[in-house]
Amino acid sequence: MKNEALTNMIQCQLAPNGIQDQSVLDAFMSVDRSAFLSGVPQASAYIDQNVMDEAGELLMIRPTTLATMIQHLAGQFDRGRVAIVGAPTGYEAKLLEKLAFEPTYVSGEETLSSGAPWRAVMICGAVATLPDYFLQFLHDNGRVYSVVIADDSLTGNITVLNKKGYTDIIGQAGVPFVKALQAPELFSL
Repeated sequence: MKNEALTNMIQCQLAPNGIQDQSVLDAFMSVDRSAFLSGVPQASAYIDQNVMDEAGELLMIRPTTLATMIQHLAGQFDRGRVAIVGAPTGYEAKLLEKLAFEPTYVSGEETLSSGAPWRAVMICGAVATLPDYFLQFLHDNGRVYSVVIADDSLTGNITVLNKKGYTDIIGQAGVPFVKALQAPELFSL
């Protein structure tokens, strides 16, 4: 069942939604998403939805959203360190390792600054605006990835902010907000 569900996730969710980089598809195929979700029904690990815990906290963003960010990141520049914000399971890091990145989960400014400069900061969840705060920790060609949801919308744009302050929209998604980033003026990880 697990291999069939994983294959279906790749063939029926990722590939039809523009994930065409074979190295990204191979990474997703080689990492068992359900292994990172204890206490969550295995079948829900492979559905294209955000996975929440019993308290309503985000555990994983939907596979197509994550794959869209990772595909863009993998195609943009040399490998290096990636800071991950808002994803506690380890799944995102394992995928990035498969693609020769060096991921680190960021839990505060000290962790963020000690790993700088980062090739990318990947925010696994939504924000109202992409905080310029992260730019100071990026490599010259670095980027910040997140879903930006304005107003009271249910979906938003998968957005990339580069070190120079330019943004690109690389897709659309609906994900919960990262609680620590909901009020940019009160930013804390």
